[in-house]
Amino acid sequence: MKSEASQDTIIPIPEMPATKSAPRAGGTVKWEELDGEARYRIIEMALDGHMKMKDICEAFGVSRQTLSRAMDTVRKAAAAALEPKAPGRRPTPATEVQRKELESQRADAEKDRDKWKTRYEVTRTLLDLYLKYDHEVAPQEEKKRQPAKKESGAPTGSGENSTGTPSSTDGEAT
Repeated sequence: MKSEASQDTIIPIPEMPATKSAPRAGGTVKWEELDGEARYRIIEMALDGHMKMKDICEAFGVSRQTLSRAMDTVRKAAAAALEPKAPGRRPTPATEVQRKELESQRADAEKDRDKWKTRYEVTRTLLDLYLKYDHEVAPQEEKKRQPAKKESGAPTGSGENSTGTPSSTDGEAT
């Protein structure tokens, strides 16, 4: 039963392709005159086996090489269209104005970075100098500033008061 059904099956042939110009007087349409969709329909007929390549080439005035190249192009395009892609929308490309604005902002940011880098280096150097001074020089100066220990109750007799400034014995300012 299946063999009888397959013999009665009619394969639909696609509509006659549209042309860029009016059809020729002899009824033949040239390959060069066909638009993309019409060429695709013809290639589809060749790929499906509805017509022999020889007949298609003669009917549309195209060489076997040209038709074969077109068929390969269709196959590659179909395979590329079915490749998995990243989900979501593609990012919109930046316009020229946006690109220039971003470049300007980047240049400003680089200038600011250089300015703050210089400030940081100066501050770090000053801090290092301060710490070096604080650990090396300051302890020596502090030893010099400390007064010698004196015995309590003994007369000083040096003519200096407790602040280390000369004093007069008669109460007058010198």
